[in-house]
Amino acid sequence: MAALTSTATKLNKIPFALSCLPRYLSSMTAVAKHYVEEFLRLDRAEQEAVYQAIARTVVPDNYGPLSDDDLTAIAAQTFALLDEEESRAEAR
Repeated sequence: MAALTSTATKLNKIPFALSCLPRYLSSMTAVAKHYVEEFLRLDRAEQEAVYQAIARTVVPDNYGPLSDDDLTAIAAQTFALLDEEESRAEAR
């Protein structure tokens, strides 16, 4: 439980796109939680590289259709990333 609490505290310091993570952490094994915590300690470029590696190796299987909650979370992540990019863009 302490690991979940420390991860939830760390989530306050990362983008909104990951704010839904605590709900997923509750169903993970201790090993999986450890990997998530280590991932959150990486800098943004390393997180992106790890994400790309996982996205290329994990192929969707028999997951079924996405729920409304899944689609809402995906939209929130997308808009958070777009807002982050926009905030870093130089004015024209």
